[in-house]
Amino acid sequence: MERICKKKKADEKFEKILAKSYVEGTSAHAELIGRRLPLEPDEKNLKLVDTINEICEKVGIEPFGTVESAGGADSAYPSLAGIPTVDSIGIEGEGCHTLNEKARISSMAEMAKVAAAIIINFPE
Repeated sequence: MERICKKKKADEKFEKILAKSYVEGTSAHAELIGRRLPLEPDEKNLKLVDTINEICEKVGIEPFGTVESAGGADSAYPSLAGIPTVDSIGIEGEGCHTLNEKARISSMAEMAKVAAAIIINFPE
């Protein structure tokens, strides 16, 4: 519900910006032609995070936290289909989806260990 309220506020701000003309005789119009949904932190997804964190603790890897984002995620689609889903278990970086996006190569080996630990120790 909080995410819906944030989106509504953002939409209202956007409409207010569009409504104001800075050059006499001009106007602005915007049309949303698509929207990628965020991954929702629902019960099945949070249970999967708990399972992954139990595995991490078992093998001596620092457990993961959760972060909510209003940004779109490809991971939202399997989750919407009922498949427990997590996102962002990959290498570390910064500037995500910008011209300045960078990956920390040094984190690649650690995240490969995490992925292997999850695969090997995941309950049947």
